[in-house]
This record gives sequence, structure tokens and C-alpha cells, in this order.
Amino acid sequence: MRGKSGVLVGIGILILLAVFPAGAWAGSYFSSGPTMPGGRVGANVALLPNGSVLVAGGYDGSNRLSSAWVFNPADGSFLSTGSMGTARQQSATVPIAGGKVLVAGGLGNSFQRFATAEIYDAATGVFSPIAATMSVARQAPATALLPDGRVLIAGGLSPSYLASAEIYDPVSQTFSATGSMTTSRAFAASAVLPDGRVLVAGGLNSGSGLNSAEIYDPATGQFSAIPAVLSSNRSGPFAVSDADGDVLVAGGDAGGVNSSNTADVFDPLTETFSPFDSTIGTGRTYASASPLQDGRAITFGGVASFNGSPMNSTVVFNSAPYARSAGGAFGDQVVDTTSPLRQVRVTNTGSQLLRIGGAARIEGGDAADFEIRSDGCAGRSLNYRQSCVISVTFSPSDLGPRDADLVLDANTDPVENVFCLCGNGVEAPVGPTGPTGTTGSTGEVGPTGASGPTGPTGSSGGTGGTGPTGSTGPTGPQGEVIPPSDPVIRQTVKQRRLGQGSSFVFARISCPSACRINRATGTIRAGVGRKAKVKVTAPTTLPAGGSGSARVTIPPNIVKRLKATGRRSRIGFTVVATSNGGRTTKSMVVIVRAR
Repeated sequence: MRGKSGVLVGIGILILLAVFPAGAWAGSYFSSGPTMPGGRVGANVALLPNGSVLVAGGYDGSNRLSSAWVFNPADGSFLSTGSMGTARQQSATVPIAGGKVLVAGGLGNSFQRFATAEIYDAATGVFSPIAATMSVARQAPATALLPDGRVLIAGGLSPSYLASAEIYDPVSQTFSATGSMTTSRAFAASAVLPDGRVLVAGGLNSGSGLNSAEIYDPATGQFSAIPAVLSSNRSGPFAVSDADGDVLVAGGDAGGVNSSNTADVFDPLTETFSPFDSTIGTGRTYASASPLQDGRAITFGGVASFNGSPMNSTVVFNSAPYARSAGGAFGDQVVDTTSPLRQVRVTNTGSQLLRIGGAARIEGGDAADFEIRSDGCAGRSLNYRQSCVISVTFSPSDLGPRDADLVLDANTDPVENVFCLCGNGVEAPVGPTGPTGTTGSTGEVGPTGASGPTGPTGSSGGTGGTGPTGSTGPTGPQGEVIPPSDPVIRQTVKQRRLGQGSSFVFARISCPSACRINRATGTIRAGVGRKAKVKVTAPTTLPAGGSGSARVTIPPNIVKRLKATGRRSRIGFTVVATSNGGRTTKSMVVIVRAR
């Protein structure tokens, strides 16, 4: 959900889809969905493998229910299915492997909280109890399906507010303890983030609504509080993640008589919340939300005000179109040679139609090194998760990293969608030495001439005396002295995207004679407020004929700020090297872009 795009989505034919001309921005929006057969608060909902949604239990204003429906988004119908073994509302409800749904805990008709669980089988439409129970009864816990197929169940009301958490393993059908939350809370919203961690936001603690949030890491089994807070206290909100990892946290009780109709967007890259620029219509608390397979989602029931009647209405959300690319990294390519065709795939991850305008184009410092050979995206309209392909080649004109921008105009915000094309120019490899050829034949030996007769050896004479030493000759001319050479510093990159990594080599240092690197510093000058230093590493000395690299590492706090603002920044570098031949000072600038 980029640019405050949404995450929840609505019902197929019952949604009035907005039609946008090519190039016009399509914003996210909420709209009314179909009417349920009856009002329900705190229903237990989960997406089923065939794209329909289970809606089980909940409170109808008089009783907690055991009955269940299956909602079909293709025609907006609600069909009855098997009933739960126990009437309950506000349970931990999560789809698990094998087309099944776990329903654990919740609140019963005598205001008792449950530690028991049952499983719904979509193939048979039947609920079955399981022997295992949670360590403690839980009403309205935070729940999430972890990447490994297990289920996180955290907090809840029992009747005190809980911080403890546990994990359900569908293979062994058992519950086991995991790390506790930093804050006791029930009625919180929860969602899985792209890296497998789980966001838990808002909720209620001892009668007070919460605006705080924390994140569970399944790798460590621990929760960590985050500094970011919601725009208001939210007890009983709902949350859904979109395909790009952003999370919409909407509705809930902010402490007044009426439920909130506002929403916040959580960005997992910066771990910050920002107000969403659209409302959900009528405010609702204790509503139950589920994603749909077409990229949208639906929210069922809830209450509009304190002690209000259970709602039988639904609200749907259609997220703005968002173009995502893959395949723009070419790797190493010999300078002045052309790579094979590489397919850059553009996919729409928003639920609204992505309308691509004219032909794609290449911009940026090394644009001449890349060429579009075919454009299968120009003028295309892409539904959710549909893709098109642009074929590109890479011909590096110089050694080192080379990058450019592949730009597409579409009905997105902003209109220009910029994707990275990157590669690395390298020298041609030296091939192995070929085999030695065969030795040629030896020519004929010519005839040997006749030897003359050897004369007799004469007798040796006596040794003569030593003559006087001759005068010294003139001094010869002085030979040419070759002076040592200066160090050579060559910049290897002029532009960098954070998506390529926050640590990179920006210069190479070569020393014909032994040299010393006296200084290697960098300062980031724009896009992060005041200028700040960045870490630069380089060898302190190099032998004659040696070479080394200067590398910069951008601090994580600066990386977060750049990603949050989307602004470009300039890093100024100074590298100084000295040898017997002299001193070389090189000042360089690298442009860093958030995307």
C-alpha cells in the first residue's frame, strides 16, 4: 500500500469499480458491500482455499452464536454451513494447512471465556473439537498465521488482560508457550509483515484504549515495543496486510460514544504509522475482516456506537494500483559486449486496474548502457497480480557498477513508476594457453669437410714483467632516473539506490609505488535534515603495484529516513593518498536515491 494505498478489499460484482482514464491517478477507496443475513459482532472469519470466507459465531444482540455461513465473493451470497460445537464470539480464528480453520477461545453465553478449540474442514463443512486446550482462556486475543504454518495467539481477556502468548502447531495439534507481549492487551489488531514478523496494534487494557504497538519475531519468540503509535486510541479495530506489506488498521473505539471511521497505515520499512486519507464510512468496532483472493478484502458487522445494535452491513476496500518490478539486475557483463535479453516483469499488486500509458523509457546516468528491445507493457491494463514484460539488454561502456531507471507512466501515485536497471562492467577474461604444437622434422646434415693435419706444439716461453697502469678514462654519461608515480584514485559509482544495499564500494585506489591512504571520509548532505557523517573504510597502506577499495556504509537511521521521505541525497567523499611520487587528493559525489 504505497502512497497510502489500501489493503482491505471488497466483493466482486457488488462493488462499483471506478474507471480511470490512462494516466489519471486511481486512489484507494471504501464502499458498502452486501448485507449479511443477520447482524453479528465479533464474528470469527477466515479465508478458505476456494476464495470464499467462513463467517462463524459472533453475537447477534441477544446470544452468542454457533451457526456459520460461507460468503461467496463471486455473487455476494451467504450460504449456511455446519455449526460450531460451542457458541462463541471474538475467538482466535486463522486458516491453517489442509483447507482447515482453527477457532480457539472466545466468549460464551454465560460470559465465560474458553480455552478450548475446534477446527472447521472446508471440504466437509464440519467443525470438530480438538483435545488440546490453550494454557489459559482467552477472549479477543491477537492472532496470526506464521510463515511456518503455526499460529500465534497473544493476549486477550481472561477475565484480566493478558500479556502471555502461545503457539498452536497444526501438525501435532498442540499449544505451547512463547514470549509474552510487552503490554497486556485484548481486542487488538494484528497482521503478518513481509519478513514474517507480526504487528500487534491498539486494543484495550484495564478499560483504557491503547494507541501503542509491538512486533513479534518468530525467529526469537519475543515481542518488542516500537516507538510509533496510532493516530488515536483504538480498541477493537481491524487490520489487513496488502501485497506490498503495508498494514491498514481501521475503526475501533477511540473512547467516545461512537466508533471511529478513520484508519492508519503502518509502513514496515520505517515502522511508522500515518493517517489514511479516506474513511471507512460508518465507524465500527469489533468488526471482523478477511482478505480476498482478488487483492481486496471485506469487513463484516461490528457495532457503530457504545451499546449499539450489531451491524449486518459490510464494508469493502479497493486498494490503488501499484506497479512492482522484478528482473532488472544483470550481474557482470564484459565491457563493450551485449548481454542476452533479460525480461523485466511488471506486476500490479493493487486490487484496482493498473493502466499503463505510453512506451517505457530509460533514464539516468548510465542510460546509454541499457536498451529496450521489446515493450510488452505499453498501453496494457493489468488486473491484480497480472504481469507484463519488457525485454532489455545491457552493454556496459566502462568498468564497475552501472545503473539506470526504467520508467513507466501509469494511473498510480506518483504517475512515474521508476524501476532499477543495474549491472557491473568487467574486463574480458583471459582464456587458457593453447596446447604446444608438434616439433617439425630435422633437415639433412651437410657433408663434413676434410680435417687438415695438426702441427706440433711449441715449447712455452718464460713469463714477462708487469707493465705500468694506464691512465683513467673519462666518466661515462649518467643514466636516466625514473621517478615514482603518484597514487591513482578512480570513482566507480556515481548513483546508488538503497534497494541495492546501503553499503557499497565507491572508489578504487591503485599505487604504482608503495603508498599510504591518509584520509577517506564521507558526508551526506541532503534529504536527511542536517548533514551527517557516513562510515568510510579503506586500506591504510598498499604495496607497490597494489590496489584496494574505498567502501561507504550508510547508517540504518539515515536509511530509514531516506526511505520514509523518498528524497534523493548527495554523499560527498574525499580520499587522500601519498607515495614517494607525490600526493593525490580526489573529491567525489554519489547520488543516493530511496527507490
